Amino acid sequence: MPQVHTIIKVFFRLALLFLLLIFLLHPLMVRAEEDIGTAAPYIPKTGTNILKSASTSVDISHTDQGYMMCRYTRTSDKVIVQVKKDGSERTYKHYLKTDGTYEAISFTEGDGLYHVSIWERVTGKQYSKALSIQVKVSLTDPYLPFLYASARVNFTGESACVQKGMELTRGAVTTPEKIDAVYRFITEHIRFDKELAANVSAGYKSDSYRTLSEEKGICLDYASLAAAMLRSQGVPVKVVFGTNPYGEYHAWICVYIDEAGTVGTRTVKAGTWLRLDPTFDATTTQGQTKPWTKGEYIPEFIH
Repeated sequence: MPQVHTIIKVFFRLALLFLLLIFLLHPLMVRAEEDIGTAAPYIPKTGTNILKSASTSVDISHTDQGYMMCRYTRTSDKVIVQVKKDGSERTYKHYLKTDGTYEAISFTEGDGLYHVSIWERVTGKQYSKALSIQVKVSLTDPYLPFLYASARVNFTGESACVQKGMELTRGAVTTPEKIDAVYRFITEHIRFDKELAANVSAGYKSDSYRTLSEEKGICLDYASLAAAMLRSQGVPVKVVFGTNPYGEYHAWICVYIDEAGTVGTRTVKAGTWLRLDPTFDATTTQGQTKPWTKGEYIPEFIH
């Protein structure tokens, strides 16, 4: 009998120790699950529904998610993807990589029939059509084109901007809190690159890693970095091209607010798109420019 009592005591002590360990480790387990869950879920991927020509491939396996994947495999130094939706006056132009890798092109005008053509430069200003297709898009969620990584807003789960976004938003509970944390960081730390602005060429593509590591960029870099950080944390963001109140061609962002709150000094309402100009707010914060005195933002293209 003494041996039985001893075994029972040992069993209960082990059970209590096990319960204590579960109690102590539970917050860490929850935090780990939360971190994994926020690690850039909106990464585009290829599938099996691929249309090909001699030099290009277009993967339309995930159009319901708001994007297609395009790849160029020949030797031209400049390749352009043109996208136009039926009934729209806008033709979107994307400069495609020429290294044989896929890039995601977003369908930013919602459901409908899109006309897609890919052009490869032959010489000078002469281009040859490499492929022409029609794509029927029916989105499972209208916000998806503004959540996924794309040719304009490029990131992966391992990108430095994604990791920084996770760090900045770790204590944020609401969407406005996430936006505020990322926006404050960008407007306080990224400087306007006047030299790059004076020498930027057609087809310029933003590189969020360079912008973040060098802490400088032009308007597209500000907008793309903010979009990458926030999209990877589940916040829909539009990158908008158009004219700013100075009459200059410009890029800014619109963020979707799904719950009321505060972003900087702005009180925001739920269910609205909020326009933010990180270039203007950064240069104003850093004392490099003056507030707008007249004019308005005139959007032309949304990515």
